[in-house]
Amino acid sequence: EIYQQYTDKVEPFGIDESWLDVTDCYQLFGSGKQIADTLRKRIHEEIGLTISVGVSFNKVFAKLGSDYKKPDATTVITKDNFKSVLYPLPVSRMLYVGKSAQKVLEKLHIHTIGDLANSDKNLLVSQLGKLGEAIHDYANGIDDEPVRSVNDPKEIKSVGNGMTFKRNLTGISDIKVSVNALADQVASRMRKYGVKCSTVQVTIKDPDFKVITRQKPLLVPTYLAKEIAQIALEIILSSWNLKAPIRMLTITGLNLIPEDAPIGEQITFFDLNKENTRKKREKLETAIDKIRDKFGKNAVSIASVINNDLGIDEPSES
Repeated sequence: EIYQQYTDKVEPFGIDESWLDVTDCYQLFGSGKQIADTLRKRIHEEIGLTISVGVSFNKVFAKLGSDYKKPDATTVITKDNFKSVLYPLPVSRMLYVGKSAQKVLEKLHIHTIGDLANSDKNLLVSQLGKLGEAIHDYANGIDDEPVRSVNDPKEIKSVGNGMTFKRNLTGISDIKVSVNALADQVASRMRKYGVKCSTVQVTIKDPDFKVITRQKPLLVPTYLAKEIAQIALEIILSSWNLKAPIRMLTITGLNLIPEDAPIGEQITFFDLNKENTRKKREKLETAIDKIRDKFGKNAVSIASVINNDLGIDEPSES
């Protein structure tokens, strides 16, 4: 609420951080640094908390500035000083560089943000894919991602499909059929929305209305039906007695990210064959989407789902 008194362009980041675009506010409230200092003072006086603020010309550098001095400081990073301020910092401080990416960078003798900025961009792309390109740009001050307004349409938080079956699921064969059908629906909708999930959630209800919900985070975000089905099945096998009947099943993709977002943690950095297989699968499932859009949803079906007696046709969406 305090932030929105200065600008409507407030974008939450994580649990307790936000980006603010105050470009159009200087005539009313002063420079970015003046606004930052005012916010720090107000939040301390009105809420009793100290905050650190980064002021910069893009979101990534503003985030690095907020982390630069803690717990109570304003750090201004400009086009003139960003090299002297940021380049000596460990590369692990760069946004989206997780442990896996850091290991790859260390093998390339990239230890600081300055090393990253001066590295071979093509080499980074060959080792880290889209993430390599993104962090190289970030280190060089290239980041044109806008701050989203609080008035922007709400982001989709999850994509799920569930079904109460005509008869109870009894055994692994029934479970596989239902999981494949639901995962296909979830994946298709995520591709439609242009998002991938970082977590798969499974909810199971038995005939006595007992409900369990389990989740599993993914090493690599996905919108592929095959991968979602595999994770969902792993969750069920590890948390459900296969001899017990299932009345309702729901599969949900959580922690959604844009499909083209850079990924900080990828096991496939070390397995190019696996990554190439994933790209081929993405093209295949996208082609299936186009066929279904043109000829109807039943134009392409999963073999195991055809002529099932579970009533699987149009699982409910959530």
